[in-house]
Amino acid sequence: MDRIKKNHAAYLMFHGIDYIADIWLNDHYVGHHEGYFQRFGYNVTKYLRKKNELVVRVNSPKEPLDEWPDKKRLVKGIFNLHDVRPGGWDPKHGQDMNTGGIWNNVEIMTTSNIVRVRRAYLSTEKSTKKLAKINCQLSFFSKEKANFQLRTTFVPLNFKGRKKTFPLMEFEEKKGFHDFKFDLELKNPKRWMVWDHGFPYMYKVSFEVLYEGKVIDEMQTTFGIRTFSVDKQDQWWINGRKVFPRGTNFIPTQWLSEYDSEKISKDIELLKKAYVNAIRAHGHINRKELYDACDKAGILVYQDFALQWGYSNSKRFIKNACSQIKDMAFHLYNHPSIVMWCCHNEPFYSKSELDARLNRTLSRIDKTRHITQGSLFTEHAYPGWYYGHYKEFSGVPAGPLVTEFGAQALPNAESLRKFIPKEQLWYPDWKYWAYRNFRYEQTFNVARIKKGRSLKQFVANSQDYQAELLKYAIETMRREKYSKVTGLFQFMFVDPWPCISWSVVDYYRQPKKGYEILKSAYQPVLVSIRIKRRPLAIFTVKKKVERTGVLWDTMQVVWVTNDTHKKFKNVKLVLKVEDFKGGMLAKKVKKINIPKDSSIAVLKPRARFKPILNIKGKLPEDKYILRMLLYHRGEKISENYEIFRIVRRQNI
Repeated sequence: MDRIKKNHAAYLMFHGIDYIADIWLNDHYVGHHEGYFQRFGYNVTKYLRKKNELVVRVNSPKEPLDEWPDKKRLVKGIFNLHDVRPGGWDPKHGQDMNTGGIWNNVEIMTTSNIVRVRRAYLSTEKSTKKLAKINCQLSFFSKEKANFQLRTTFVPLNFKGRKKTFPLMEFEEKKGFHDFKFDLELKNPKRWMVWDHGFPYMYKVSFEVLYEGKVIDEMQTTFGIRTFSVDKQDQWWINGRKVFPRGTNFIPTQWLSEYDSEKISKDIELLKKAYVNAIRAHGHINRKELYDACDKAGILVYQDFALQWGYSNSKRFIKNACSQIKDMAFHLYNHPSIVMWCCHNEPFYSKSELDARLNRTLSRIDKTRHITQGSLFTEHAYPGWYYGHYKEFSGVPAGPLVTEFGAQALPNAESLRKFIPKEQLWYPDWKYWAYRNFRYEQTFNVARIKKGRSLKQFVANSQDYQAELLKYAIETMRREKYSKVTGLFQFMFVDPWPCISWSVVDYYRQPKKGYEILKSAYQPVLVSIRIKRRPLAIFTVKKKVERTGVLWDTMQVVWVTNDTHKKFKNVKLVLKVEDFKGGMLAKKVKKINIPKDSSIAVLKPRARFKPILNIKGKLPEDKYILRMLLYHRGEKISENYEIFRIVRRQNI
């Protein structure tokens, strides 16, 4: 180790240890830490030598079986207990494949020992196109009482523009730890916005501390200027614009050490291709690089604290959880993508002392984001999987912000062969499959998915069911935009380990059929039909010329949902009936207008026995495709389809 400069100090920094750590440097005990996601460090200047020996004892214990899973004491969320981790709920194996260890970088950082900036927090109090008022809070450590100067600079990070350096600020620091609050006004700011409503403008902000005319310390952070609020109807507003989150629950890995920049970039690409504009970091805090990527991509984040289901209500645990939720808020404070905090996923006792304390703790720290005490079971809709039939989505069974819904689907056969041995794969060893999170009861007795005679058939049946459920659920709920639903978070996007889950993309990042359905149903402008029952049926009318009437009885209304703030005038709505060979059997075109940020019916049957679309000639009882397309100024802005059967109904 090089010699430390005069008036400088060396800090031993850890960027991620799971879960309990005790640290020694050159036989000197440095400190103790509990938690898995925090960045933390110690002043080790007096312990350093030319050659150094660092010893870190890490313990990631299992919960005692008399406390697991309902009275847990480790703040690890889905890394400790979840449906989609090794072993699932199994009492014997549900804590297998422990996530513990040093999962991120360890470094020695040198800084000024006269005064140093420990943390910097920025938030937007007000913003318009002409002016933004930014609240700043800096935490300092000063070795002694002295007068200092602070220089703040905003530099465009992902766009071309001029940097802004604010006038030097004078301040006097007393010995010890202190916070310094001040406001800045930035003229003509570039404001951060979710990707489908604008551009996520980001700044690099630097704080330089000057002492006797020289820069002795500097801290840099990234920041996006934006305001966020949730109104009384649970509608989201960003920079004064109402936004509908088309979201998904996100648990991209079971081991944070393996979630590198390449995988993060791939996931961001998959999310945006599916028109997802929001993720829910479900039951965990991920690595900082993911939030950096969401900032730059303009993807909103609904951020859970790392609590999942039942926990001890002891004073000691509550104190520990409150301390760690502070760490979460401080750790992620400057990310504009994070707009929501959630204290607890599916708490068993929604009015417990634990969750109330967590809520109050967060509220004192962060007044710029919306805080929800818990993502409750009442917000999670699972008809067609845990109970009933997916047609129950017609009644919109949760909301107004629906934070979970979905069904399992098998990965592709190629992916299954990578993690299920041949002797357990087919014929399935259900016990082995259960360890990999497969749900037998829901698959066969609720969803009634047929296994078929081969693995290929089983995969197809499983993926078809998930796709059908997601299509019906999402399209139904999006048609109820702002009347009954203010946002959606499908469960879930990608597998965190080689398993069988609710995801639409497997662990190897191979999309299931449900991914294409999510991509279709999450189009910012969506054309769809309101359906009374499935399979769809059409009828025949036998007169001088036989005709087959379409969009009667089972399909009542053609609907357009527009999440953009753009009005579309003279849009061409095209309806086509095709057979599976690509032959077009009927076509109808109508001009419509689509209001901004709306969900409206655009085409209805004129009367009960007056079909919207007629097909000349007699058609066999078979499956057909109804295609729906929207064109604006020659450009296709939405496309959807429904598969239906012909059912003959005479003498009408």
